[in-house]
Amino acid sequence: PLPHLVLDLQANRLSYNTGTGTATGYGIAPALQVEIREPGRSTPYVSLGYVYASLSLSNVTASGSGVFINAGYEWKWTSGLGIIVGGGACYLGNIKATDGTTTISRDAQLMPMLEFGLRFMFL
Repeated sequence: PLPHLVLDLQANRLSYNTGTGTATGYGIAPALQVEIREPGRSTPYVSLGYVYASLSLSNVTASGSGVFINAGYEWKWTSGLGIIVGGGACYLGNIKATDGTTTISRDAQLMPMLEFGLRFMFL
């Protein structure tokens, strides 16, 4: 089963409107992806991962974490290039912080996810 496992790392820039301005930051999401077909071929996949998000506004920084699950398809070429398209769901926990004047607040929620990416296989 080991050849069917892929370690996937996603990174994103985030922006979230609050009552006191727009908080910006980043998110990272490592995942374990299971490919259905043998290595090297285009294949459906399922992935389960962890998500971490950090947002800042003025001098306030807030962070939160959660989990996600995605399913999709990866088209692969012999050059090592791949394109992934998928969808799923993410549960992201509370993200809250304040300094008394500036507040970043986002309640925990379950939300849909869409995934599109380019990837290159080095091995």
